[in-house]
Amino acid sequence: MIQDSYRFAEFLKNPNKSAFRSLSWVIAGITVLADWVGSNPQWFPHHQERIPLSQYWTEIAIPNANNALSEARLIPCPVAKDRGIHYLFPDFQNGTFSPSVLQQYASACRPGPGPHLFIIEESTGSGKTEAALTLAHQLMVDGQGHGMYFGLPTMATSNALFNRISKVKDNFYEPGAHPPLILAHSARHLADYYLDIPSPLFGEESPDENLSLWLTDNRKKALLASVGVGTIDQALVSILPRRHQSLRLFGLWRNVLIIDEVHAYDPYITELLKCLVHAHTTLGGITILISATLPHSIRNQFIQAYSEGVGRKSGEIGASP
Repeated sequence: MIQDSYRFAEFLKNPNKSAFRSLSWVIAGITVLADWVGSNPQWFPHHQERIPLSQYWTEIAIPNANNALSEARLIPCPVAKDRGIHYLFPDFQNGTFSPSVLQQYASACRPGPGPHLFIIEESTGSGKTEAALTLAHQLMVDGQGHGMYFGLPTMATSNALFNRISKVKDNFYEPGAHPPLILAHSARHLADYYLDIPSPLFGEESPDENLSLWLTDNRKKALLASVGVGTIDQALVSILPRRHQSLRLFGLWRNVLIIDEVHAYDPYITELLKCLVHAHTTLGGITILISATLPHSIRNQFIQAYSEGVGRKSGEIGASP
């Protein structure tokens, strides 16, 4: 992950011990990922011939590793440099819709280096989803994320948004990049799109060049994809004491985290989401929260979680209208 090396450098420049604690979670996630990829005999078959270790490293290990990362679709796709909602969504480009004030703000926003917390509050049907995706792309262009994960409260809403994003996701990346789009929830195998995925167990290959079978075969890998859509629990597991949670946290670290319908969650989920915002902020990540009716008290709690993540008091955090 050479593209992420500068983010490691930022951790190393920080003399605060908490920065190294945060970095340890990222390293744990990379270790799990390296173990899963490196133990795959398809990419790293046994080599019986005795050769010098240096020769094995340069002639076999490194080429196999590059091939594995490429086939698994773990190498970040180049982000499209053209900005704005008109470029990302054809309905705005052809004049079918005109961008709202919120969407215009998202198209013009240049937030600078992260971490950041954005809270989008607007009425139902006002285009909050398009605004959030446009804002996420702005951040990706500025090098603050390779992709995005969009978390929603239900499997039905996840399926619906998955279908919407599948039509425009290529606009977020350079032509020919074909970013993998992954659906992440417990019943995704029943979704129409996933019913057509061939099984790698039988040696079948997918005709869909946008798909990574390696990313698809386990929900724990979903957050590693360039574009992920799923239920919020798939992201919340990254801060719970569960097996391989560091892998999910590493996936989020590389992407912009978008959570919709923030007002719809019960106190338990809201508390977990605050912990996720804090953890993601501590790692230098970007979080976008979307709601139509978010109470001020809940909004202030998220701001407080973000403030603690950057090591500042909430009153010291700047805000935009």
